[in-house]
Amino acid sequence: MSLVARLEADHKAARTAALRGGDKALPLLLGTLLGDLVTEARKKENRPPTDAEAEAKVIAFISGARTNVAAAADRPELKAKYEAEIAALVPYAPHIPDAAEIRAAIAAFRETEPGAAIGPLMKHLRDRYGAGLDGKLAKAIATEG
Repeated sequence: MSLVARLEADHKAARTAALRGGDKALPLLLGTLLGDLVTEARKKENRPPTDAEAEAKVIAFISGARTNVAAAADRPELKAKYEAEIAALVPYAPHIPDAAEIRAAIAAFRETEPGAAIGPLMKHLRDRYGAGLDGKLAKAIATEG
């Protein structure tokens, strides 16, 4: 099942659960995510969204929620809300490599391609990790001594 189809099915299930007295925040979050996703795809080419676009949108929502958690440090109720959003979105996110995994991938690439410039290295990392790659972190690791 594609990521977009999973999001749509889970949104429908969450709406049904909310009508029966369940969590009302989850259908709102998934509805907002799907709405943004569909709107952007239709603006570009009047087509349904792709899974790659959905992965990027999920990562953007998680990133925004993390920023909000940091900003709401003095408001525990808001901080809890944003942490719940992150927890709800993590199952939809692609694998997000940590710094150690990125270092290992860079070392492996440099063994096979000694002396390669940063452009081909970043392309290799993007091809390997897709939307889950934090480009700023990868570039910082690649350029460190």
